[in-house]
This record gives sequence, C-alpha cells and structure tokens, in this order.
Amino acid sequence: SFLGTSLVTGNLPQLVEGLDQIIDIDVSTHSCAVRSDGDLFCWGQHNDVGQQGTEDLISRLIPTKVPGIRNVSKVAVSRYHTCALLRDGQTWCFGKYGYNLARAVGSTTHFRPTAGDNLGPSFNASPVAYTGPDLNLALGVIPLDGTLSFDPNADPLNYSWEILSSPAQSSASITQETESKTNFEADIAGTYLVQLNLTDSSGNTDSDQLSIQATNSSIPGVISLSARSRACAALSDGQVICWGQNSRPTGLTPGWKTLPGTTKQVSVGNSHSCALQQSGEVWCWRDNARGKLGDGTTNSRESAAPVTSINNAVAVSAGNDHTCVLLSDGKVQCFGTGSSGEMGNGLLVSTNSNPTFVNNLKNIVQLSSGERFSCALDVQGVVRCWGYGATGRLGQGNS
Repeated sequence: SFLGTSLVTGNLPQLVEGLDQIIDIDVSTHSCAVRSDGDLFCWGQHNDVGQQGTEDLISRLIPTKVPGIRNVSKVAVSRYHTCALLRDGQTWCFGKYGYNLARAVGSTTHFRPTAGDNLGPSFNASPVAYTGPDLNLALGVIPLDGTLSFDPNADPLNYSWEILSSPAQSSASITQETESKTNFEADIAGTYLVQLNLTDSSGNTDSDQLSIQATNSSIPGVISLSARSRACAALSDGQVICWGQNSRPTGLTPGWKTLPGTTKQVSVGNSHSCALQQSGEVWCWRDNARGKLGDGTTNSRESAAPVTSINNAVAVSAGNDHTCVLLSDGKVQCFGTGSSGEMGNGLLVSTNSNPTFVNNLKNIVQLSSGERFSCALDVQGVVRCWGYGATGRLGQGNS
C-alpha cells in the first residue's frame, strides 16, 4: 500500500506509523522522511532498483530505516532514485539514475549507502550546528537558515550568528543574531564568512561556518527549484524560468514565465506547474485535467492563472494529477483528481477544480504531493499521509 493501510485508498489523512521528530519529507511513488537525529526512513511502492536504500529490493509497507547513512538533513525522491543531503554537505544517492545505479558522491555504486563508509562523527551530547551549503548570490538581503541544527538529546538550543570576515569597507550586518532563521545583508561584492554558534541547556557548544560569495552580477540567484521531466526555478528577483520537456518555450533553452508578482517557490507536477507568490496567492499553468490548476475550470492554459480563493498560502506542492497548498494557519487545501482520496476530505470525486480542505490536519509545517497521494508534517514532528494506498505509500504496514 502507498498508504500502508488495509485499504488501497485512504481518503482521510492517515498517521504514518513509527515516525516522530521528523524534520523533512518527500514523496514520489515511494516516500522518505528525515528524523531530527539524522536517520533516514523510506517506504511505499517501488523498490525495484534500490530506491528505498535496501539490497533486497522489497517494497516496505511501513517506514524502514535506511542502513549505512547518518547525519542526513534533507531528502529528495523520484520514481527511480533517492538522494540525501548530509549535514557536512555531501550528497548520497541510491536507486537508478538513467541506465545506471545512482552512486554516492566520492564512493562506489551501491543499491544502498555502504555501511562502512565514513558518514560523519558519532552522535553525542553536544548539539550539531548546520548552516547549509555555501552560497553564491547577488548583493542584497541573503537569508540565513540554521533550523536544520539539532541536539541529540532534544535539549533547548540558543543560537548566535556572527560575521567572521568581510570585504574591506563593508558594513554588512545580520538582522536578528539570536534567531535560528535570519537575514544577512551584503553591501559590497566579495567573500563573507558567517558562523552559527549553538549552545544547549547543558552548556555544550558547536558551530558551523558559511561562506557567502556576493556578486554584482545581474543574474539573480535561485531560491526555489522543482523538476520532473521539465524544471522551473524561482529566482531571487521574483521571476520564474522553466526549461525541459513540454515547457514553454520548449527545448534546452530556459524561458521566462510571466507572473503578476514576486515568486517565492515553484513546484512542478507530472504535467502542470504552480508558483507561490509573495502575496500568498498560488498561480498554476499547463494541463488542467481533473481541475488540478484550481481555477474553477478544467481548461488547460499556458498562461498562469490564480488558484480560486487562496491568498494566505505559504507552500505549494504539485503531484501527478493533484495539487496541495499549505496555508498560513497550518491547514491544507487540495484540488485536482480525488478518485483515490487525494483530496483527503473523505470523498472519492474524480474532478475537483476548486480547493477543498483536507480533514483532520492542523499545525502543518511542510507537505509533499506525489503520484496519487500526499504527506504532511506537523509542528510536533508527526507525519500523516492520504490518497492511493497501494504498496505501502501511506506507511501503515499494509498494502
């Protein structure tokens, strides 16, 4: 079962068994979740090429720990492979890539990460600071994010950002130095070195440094990227650019997408795309079968149109034939096909061209939509999934 329940279809959100303190999730035809201690868990349909990280190629009906990999901070999944970003910046992948098995960067080809590889230090009572990969962005306000830092004992953490070095004559500053997420303002082109210092309630400390290369380039940096058979990117100046199969313009040359405001995030589905605007609106375009553009019609369009009645969105995730939106109050609305329970409202309706609320969800902080199902992460670290439940997609232990 995609959902892992005794039902093939779960038309209400289902609690995923055995997961807590989750900090990141992603879904495709299988699902993976990262726990706060850096462990990675996968489950669901399709383990035929090792995309769930085990050598037996058996699909898991409940979340199963991926052996041989630790210190994971983020995960990304697709139909044939899974990639994990480690806290030290390494990227490890397993499954199939093109016609070859994915390989871990700097290692050999594996169906799963090799257990003997050195993937970082053992856990201890000290906190772990993590600032993300080094940045190369245009001058101006640059976000700093230390939220993937953690304490193995779940102790409260105190954050402190500081600028270690900057170009001569620079007056660079950090807006809120004691917050986990804040902004850094680079005023002169050059290299900056920023450090995040962590202290837990026992007095243990850790720090992580972030190199920022600020340029005068007129080419804006990418702040959000989403890809399937085509890709779209939201740039730091608020514009959207797309390329690849069936994008407009077509081919290898990226083409700009006209949207009315500043774009914060993009999400690419199987045959449609959506963009979250600074205003809280969501605009979608391309294939509108089953109403997955959410504009009240089933008319496909190359020009973007706003999703009906949504103006407080904070995230959007485009699945195969449905779309889900996270709202600022922690609730979720979905639209598109609902024949397998993708709407999460207890109904099995094939076409839903207007957004509908998912039942029994609150305080959601992240969501991801895949092939006929979706999963959401709440503020307590609990994951719930709904939709098509074949081959363990919902993580309930049944197919």
